[in-house]
Amino acid sequence: MPINPLKSLFSRKSTSDGAGAKLSANSPHYAYAFPSPYKQPRILILVDNVRATYFLFFHYVLLRLHNTESLAFFVLDSAEIGQWTKGETPADFVEQVIADTQPTLVIFSRYGVPYGDVLPALFKAKNVATVYHIDDDLLNIDPALGADIQQRHGDPVVLRSRKILLEQTDLIYASTAALGDRLAHQFPQQTVFSARCTPYLDFLISSEPDRKKALTFGYMGSKGHQADLNAIAPQIAQILTDYPQVRFETFGTIEMPEALKIFSQQTKAYGTEPDYAKFLNQLQQLNWAIGLAPLQNTEFNQCKTASKYVEYTACGIATLASDGPVYAQFTPEQILTVASDQWFNKIQQLIEDETLRNRLVTNSQAHCAEAFSLEAIEVQIKELLTLA
Repeated sequence: MPINPLKSLFSRKSTSDGAGAKLSANSPHYAYAFPSPYKQPRILILVDNVRATYFLFFHYVLLRLHNTESLAFFVLDSAEIGQWTKGETPADFVEQVIADTQPTLVIFSRYGVPYGDVLPALFKAKNVATVYHIDDDLLNIDPALGADIQQRHGDPVVLRSRKILLEQTDLIYASTAALGDRLAHQFPQQTVFSARCTPYLDFLISSEPDRKKALTFGYMGSKGHQADLNAIAPQIAQILTDYPQVRFETFGTIEMPEALKIFSQQTKAYGTEPDYAKFLNQLQQLNWAIGLAPLQNTEFNQCKTASKYVEYTACGIATLASDGPVYAQFTPEQILTVASDQWFNKIQQLIEDETLRNRLVTNSQAHCAEAFSLEAIEVQIKELLTLA
């Protein structure tokens, strides 16, 4: 899509009162507030929750632009919005946050409730541009994601709100080209902007891994990927049987598969926390030699990002991933891909070939540092701002 290079993104004119955010006693509690004295861009982000999606797509690149070009941005999560609007109307909420932040753009990131069905129109009535950011096909929740996610994201009220947001915002910001194409077909009247990459955030890592651990391979992810991991658990079990000196670990909200619980001396599950920098440092400290990225071949999974590979790479972990469209963008010198019935063979290959593991990490780190740098993400965000 053509970009107008003459459109000025950054205005050095002061806001009407010459100040940044002036929060009152009635203001909601902003998860993050980075004010600026300048008129634009001023971005308000309303998020489902302040977790990995927010950090990967917005926080660090906007912080960079705040520091270099005085972009203002503010973040509110759905729980705080729900709390603030008890006894208040959605219109009152919009009036308050506009008074607080004077936004030129509101980004709804994975947002649904509360009031996702009315907020776009309320902001538009105040001449504030709106974008809906989405990183999964959230209108078509895969039952394989589990009952909890099906109940939360598949709730009819949430689905209705997200559909309205996708229809009524000025622009859809999709996490991948595959998801963008799907949404463009569903919402032909909309402008859809597709991300090219998520950031390589190796600069967040300040810890050193535990060098004393036995050779360990693992899976990092959320409970929504339980079916993906369970599908290859029998092959992981065979590896643990044939290699009693090797360990397997999980990291995140994912549960250790039932098929692997008999290997209690060789396995461990680690929880994590929402703070992204701490998460990445925790992953680094685990000192995994191999990181698994299985994805079952479903329509839902075809729209996934390759962020797991980028995160493994930042932590010096060689990636073994399912073959298919999500990881097809990378070369065999950067990532090892595997068919669904070949996980045992490929894990075995990486366990026994340290040179291959090191080569994959070295090539991946060089590629990610160039293709997924914050500078590259900044270009992507500026394109988005130009379109919005």
